[in-house]
Amino acid sequence: MGTGISGTSLNLRMIVTDARSGSWNMAVDQVLLESVQLDRQPCLRLYQWNEPTISLGYFQQFADREQHPASLSCPVVRRATGGGAICHDQEVTYSLVKIGRASCRERV
Repeated sequence: MGTGISGTSLNLRMIVTDARSGSWNMAVDQVLLESVQLDRQPCLRLYQWNEPTISLGYFQQFADREQHPASLSCPVVRRATGGGAICHDQEVTYSLVKIGRASCRERV
């Protein structure tokens, strides 16, 4: 248990998974993003990729990947976040999900 900026305690769920496919990794991240809306439990996830994979940012065009011919044989997935293309290979990746001060549900 850590302490947040406001001095309140923060219970953080931590998940470490083995190397998996890009589609599996993105599906788990999506489930965690949706679950934090329900249980308000922040989660840090550490994971790896079982093969070189390109992840595209949420708003990035699929055709943009053709700008890097060396990666054309790699599987492609889309992240729920923005940013440019990332080639994931032999790395540890993390995702952190947490409810902000006002969640989407609270604004509706």
